Amino acid sequence: MRSLAILVIGLILGWALHSVTDKQPEIVSDIEVIAPTTENDPQQDTLLLTETLETEPIKQTAPAEPLAEKPTQKKAVDHQADLNQLSIALKNRDTDLALAICNSLYRAGQIECRSKLLEFNSAVETENVLGRELLHMWLFDHPEDMEVAIILAKEAAGEERFVDAARLLASARSYQIEPEAIESISRQIQQLARASMIKLDLREDFVTQKSLLRIFTEIEPERAAWRYSLARALINLNDYASALEALSYILFDPDYGERANVLYDQISQRINLASYSVASLQRTGSQFLVTARLNGIHELMLLLDTGASLTSIRADKLNQLGLKSASGQQIVLNTAGGQIRSTLVQLNSLSVGGQPIRNLNVASLENFESTADGLLGMDFLRHFKFVIDQSNRSLHLTPK
Repeated sequence: MRSLAILVIGLILGWALHSVTDKQPEIVSDIEVIAPTTENDPQQDTLLLTETLETEPIKQTAPAEPLAEKPTQKKAVDHQADLNQLSIALKNRDTDLALAICNSLYRAGQIECRSKLLEFNSAVETENVLGRELLHMWLFDHPEDMEVAIILAKEAAGEERFVDAARLLASARSYQIEPEAIESISRQIQQLARASMIKLDLREDFVTQKSLLRIFTEIEPERAAWRYSLARALINLNDYASALEALSYILFDPDYGERANVLYDQISQRINLASYSVASLQRTGSQFLVTARLNGIHELMLLLDTGASLTSIRADKLNQLGLKSASGQQIVLNTAGGQIRSTLVQLNSLSVGGQPIRNLNVASLENFESTADGLLGMDFLRHFKFVIDQSNRSLHLTPK
């Protein structure tokens, strides 16, 4: 009996010991948490860190997308294949396909395709018309390409298509902002003028001369030589009123003013001024004053200034008459003293010699250093055929 009791006690102790040794550690979020047995133990800390790194997954971040894809050998090969296709298209005289391929390459930065077009145009075996057609198509897509414009302009001038050459240069000039490029276009214009004017004079082709010089004047309005030559061409066409208008811009030019005045007086003597309205002029220094009537009531003394694009009136005079800018629109005026800011004021009318212009916008001038009330500019005068008779101090006008 005693032996049986000892056996039961042994079984109970064995079961208890087995239960203690088989107890599982606590699991939190799938990570085994083991409490350190020794505080501030570096070896134990290292052990824990190692276990954490081995157990916890590391989050991977996606690499930043590159700003620009680096060129690869495959892309270089692709561009070479396109260049080869361009050469084949040019050889087959397929200008449409050649232009499409070249535009695609050019947009991809492969500028050598443009050189192939230029070579095609200049090649001895190439039909000149076809090469020119291709360059014109290229220039239509790339109007800023000054080199191509100059090449085509020279070809046109060589074939004595002077007006076409001038238009090409005018278009190219409108896209240039760098001083060197503008100067290069100016040289080309002067070369074209030298090549064309003598030939046109000998042929007495004054119509082409007029067209050519009008384009030159649009490109370089500040060059007095073009306006003087234009006036002479217009005289040969008996268009005296237009000749006077061309000369009116350069009457006070330091280089052409004297000869412009002589020619102006000669033209004035040929014109029948009986049907023109007349306004008296008063000389003040090298300029003339003319009487103008504002809104049909107020009398002003304005300097006659054919070099001014906009009629201007003193701000204090406008304020005195109760006239102010309705819109407050700001403008910048180019004057001999530099650029000045101004506002636009709309007049009901402004008349000279009994000839009115209605709803005219004029500039309000601050600190106008003159005894005059303002300037009479070309925005008024361009509505008329006009003659400035300096010897008789009179301005003759008739509506266009």
